Amino acid sequence: MKLELFGESYYKDGVLVGSFLFGREGLNTFKNKKIIVWGTGVAAGKISDLFLLNNIEVFAYCDNDNSMWGKVYRGKMVLSPEEAYDCDDLESQYFILTMGGKNLDAVMRQLLIRYGEHFSCFFECQIGDYFHDSKLLEVVMESINDVMNQNMCRKGLAWYECMRSNRIYDNVILIIMSTKFWDNFVWHLYNSRKKDVKMLDIGPGYGTFSLIYSQICSGEVNWLCYSNNERVEQDFISCNRDKYPVTKNYAEVQNPKFNLKEKYDLIVFCEVLEHFKYEPVSTCKKIADWLSDEGYLFVSTPTHADDRMCRIYSSYKQLPNYTQNLGDDMGISNYLDRSEEHSYIYSRKELDEIFEVCNLEIVEYKVIYNHHRYILRRKKK
Repeated sequence: MKLELFGESYYKDGVLVGSFLFGREGLNTFKNKKIIVWGTGVAAGKISDLFLLNNIEVFAYCDNDNSMWGKVYRGKMVLSPEEAYDCDDLESQYFILTMGGKNLDAVMRQLLIRYGEHFSCFFECQIGDYFHDSKLLEVVMESINDVMNQNMCRKGLAWYECMRSNRIYDNVILIIMSTKFWDNFVWHLYNSRKKDVKMLDIGPGYGTFSLIYSQICSGEVNWLCYSNNERVEQDFISCNRDKYPVTKNYAEVQNPKFNLKEKYDLIVFCEVLEHFKYEPVSTCKKIADWLSDEGYLFVSTPTHADDRMCRIYSSYKQLPNYTQNLGDDMGISNYLDRSEEHSYIYSRKELDEIFEVCNLEIVEYKVIYNHHRYILRRKKK
């Protein structure tokens, strides 16, 4: 399966948006296919314009709305599903799906039952600003494609089976959108061009940042994971350990009995702090101590959120001290039930205060997409 950025990205309400095709076939094969665009809405018009710019001809349109059957849309006939399926040579025909949500699920089921794997999905979503750089874009897209394809490798499934059973379409959108939470960190690595950097990623999620880092810095990758979701998500890279060797550690970072002896040149701490259930200062001190003398700490956390849990405390100082009953697996099992929701949303003043106590200096601070972005390092003695 392949994910491709299609056309120029653009800004909408101050957010960069990209257009993507995701499916079995790549754009380079479309000129030899009879392309049927499923849908006659706004998205169908956008993909048709993009096809026109790339000299790809649309053969016809298809829609489940029977009031559209037999009409002409953008100079081509709108077919019923039955008419669209009526093809002697399936290999020559290819569908482009342009709808989302429940409609997409329904159409995918139709195609999978009647037509098999001959389709791609067209969608738009928010992206990070590195999509403007062709070389960095190549690295990011390769990493995202590796994440998705390695999940199929692990399960031994065809791509359309993954789409149907594991919500891969939803996952790929989440992965693309998640990259915007740390795009300035990627730029920092890309511009520094440092090699053999020893990295620790705390709460790596799908591990996409680590994959991008591996291609830019080619250094040692270590993960510290404590989420049940991560136990599933991180299997996405299990099939390609030669390309992305990762050392995994499962532990609760807030457990005072847990510590690491290693020092790291880079620690990635993105979208984790807001999930802490206990007072954050002692844990942040511990993380700061894991930095090497010349190491950097990347921190990303929301500036605001609507979570009900976030309104329990008026200050991070009200978060309780660690009282978790330490038990099996470093106390993870009991902690996980409460680790998914946001516990507290920090102001810049509060974060600056915490980092000052941790003896960290701010190298860079930005607010991007309603998220605090810090690049930090240890203060010189």
